[in-house]
Amino acid sequence: KAFEINDSVTASVFLSLSPLFTLLLLPMIDLGQSQFLPIDGLGVLSIVLGIVLLNRELQSGIAFRTRKSYFQALWVPILASFLFGANIYLIKYIFDQAIVNAFSYYFLRAFIIAVMMWAILRPNFVWVSRKRLGIAAGRSGLVILQWMMFLYALDRGQPVIVKAVSDTSPLFVLVFGFLFLKESFTWRKVIGAFFVIGGLGLLTI
Repeated sequence: KAFEINDSVTASVFLSLSPLFTLLLLPMIDLGQSQFLPIDGLGVLSIVLGIVLLNRELQSGIAFRTRKSYFQALWVPILASFLFGANIYLIKYIFDQAIVNAFSYYFLRAFIIAVMMWAILRPNFVWVSRKRLGIAAGRSGLVILQWMMFLYALDRGQPVIVKAVSDTSPLFVLVFGFLFLKESFTWRKVIGAFFVIGGLGLLTI
């Protein structure tokens, strides 16, 4: 919904704030985690700032979409970002209580999403061809691998740190764009990359 009522840049920037909400909720949630140090907080903030800059720059060429209302344009993506950030603690609780493991959680989640989307959207399959099905299946494999790695990391690590580090994908988009598409660097890309790498360095320390 956030992408439907906003231009892509605005929606991406707001959704990039989800690790910030995870950090802000930390004092209210006790999961028996190891100590979260001030330097970790600085690292998360640095990563979030870098991601915002990179998202803004990487998608600045995408066409603007008309906003339905200022309220929706502002609060829908912020609420989505908050839910992303808060949900990490719920998943962590599920793992800590041994309610389900990461593998079972992912596929149960995928099944529920599929059933809900089928009921709501009533999709048709006129688009299906052997080539398109192969592309979709290949991407699905990558998404499954991505989520499994994220969930196993969350099972073993600090929710705030795992969430922040997992959202650094724009940094890799920047690198791949330079290597394979010969895209140029801009000052915003360089500064954004600097903040992301600096934040990762602080977390490592």
